[in-house]
Amino acid sequence: MTEPFVQVRIVGRFAEMDTFIVSRIHTRDHLGDYGSQAWQDVKDETQEMWDDLFPGRRLHIGTWMHHYIGKDFDDYEIQRQRPDGTRTRAVRRRPRS
Repeated sequence: MTEPFVQVRIVGRFAEMDTFIVSRIHTRDHLGDYGSQAWQDVKDETQEMWDDLFPGRRLHIGTWMHHYIGKDFDDYEIQRQRPDGTRTRAVRRRPRS
């Protein structure tokens, strides 16, 4: 890998299983640590974009990756931030179909 090592964050929402709508693409440097004001701003902008493009349409919501992606992935529980700032994470191998 050559320098600089750039990390990209793709932000969006799932409209349905296997359908991800991208609203923003930012570098990690721009957003900073998860939970920063920049992250909160991007999440708010993403919600506003969704509401403008798809008025009245609910988000596709799940708690495990298999609720979002149909096949060929390692299943894991979606991370949630706890009140103390730590994040949850559980991983389980999903058999390939």
